[in-house]
Amino acid sequence: MRKKVLEFIENYMDHNEKTFFLTADLGYGAIENIEKKFKRRFINTGISEANTILVATGLALEGNLVFVYSIGNFISLRIVEYLRNGPLYHNLKIIIIALGAGFSYGQLGFTHHLTEDISVMRALPMIDIYSPADPYEAEYAIKSAIKSNNTSYIRLSKNTKIIHDLHSGDYLNDITEISKGEDLQIITTGEIISEAIISQERLHSLGFSIGIISVNKLKPLNKKILRKYIHSKLIITLEEHNLDGGFGSLILEEISNWENQPKVIRIGLENKFSNIVGDNNYLLKVNDISSEIIVEKCLKILTKES
Repeated sequence: MRKKVLEFIENYMDHNEKTFFLTADLGYGAIENIEKKFKRRFINTGISEANTILVATGLALEGNLVFVYSIGNFISLRIVEYLRNGPLYHNLKIIIIALGAGFSYGQLGFTHHLTEDISVMRALPMIDIYSPADPYEAEYAIKSAIKSNNTSYIRLSKNTKIIHDLHSGDYLNDITEISKGEDLQIITTGEIISEAIISQERLHSLGFSIGIISVNKLKPLNKKILRKYIHSKLIITLEEHNLDGGFGSLILEEISNWENQPKVIRIGLENKFSNIVGDNNYLLKVNDISSEIIVEKCLKILTKES
């Protein structure tokens, strides 16, 4: 994902002089081209994310578009007050690229897990939130963020798997229907969509019709598109994030306003820290959000309803 986003930013900065790229001592092996090409507009602020946001605020006040790039939990949870009092309160436009959504950095322990940021960022005014599922959705997110007048927060995983077949007419939007299904629909966001796709295939082999919806832009939620795609009476929300105030809560809040409400089951992380060290796949399993658990929960729901 980040390769797609960084390539787009490099090309954008080529054609737009009033742009800056800030990093909090991150990105080696990925951002050298930007550093070499735009020496005057590239700033490494060091391991000081709060100061990074202050510098970005000052540059934005002078009419510049600022890209801020860092590890996700440090550029979200660590800097909330600075973000709130700086660019958000002054209605400035900066674009935060937060790397390492969910358990992307699982081997580094819970300090690097990005599993509460949606809840925190969603509570702040004047901010757009994106959670792309693949490189194409990531490119859509950065393009959309540039068009917005708000500050944007884009949470990226390390996923390089392509889930969108753009040659078949699967055109991107804030929300995309990946596949149709009548028995149950899985609504998800971010890299964990890969687990939803595996679950769909297994359930299909058992005779069930399962649909998948990918939500890229979480705030503001495109309510019209969401309503268009949801047609099943059974919905599962899936997230590599804490359930409290997270993606499932967002979907429930919207559906609660509908006249004919589908039944919604949320799958995500319980409100506790994961103190186990391991790669992404391992942590999904030990935290009960892997495809095996999804299939198990779907079968319980489907057999009960039938």
